Amino acid sequence: MPVFHVAQLMGISTRLLEAAGVPPDTARQVAASLIEGNLTGHDSHGVIRLTQYVRGMERGQIDPHAQLELLRETSTTALIDAHWAFGRSRRGGRWRSPSRRRGSTPWAQWACGTRGTSAGWVSTR
Repeated sequence: MPVFHVAQLMGISTRLLEAAGVPPDTARQVAASLIEGNLTGHDSHGVIRLTQYVRGMERGQIDPHAQLELLRETSTTALIDAHWAFGRSRRGGRWRSPSRRRGSTPWAQWACGTRGTSAGWVSTR
């Protein structure tokens, strides 16, 4: 099995996503998150998903240009319309909770979405 340094894998993953039509900033963010999955022992959420993401874009199941939209928020929860953005690798993406910006939230929030492929907690630390 080939072994790649993180920088090599980051370059390959980013270029692959960009070639599939993902904007450069989003491609870097998605690639970094997938590589983080591998590095933390969650290979099922690592770069193995690159082919799934490219196929999802080809089928219209993932929109690489999607902007996350906050629909509702409390001090500990948020409902987000993901507009079919990338799943785990967006973990809050460009969305930042107003209470998170103020720094007044508990250590974590639960983010749940519609028209997306993932749900989970968003660290506020």
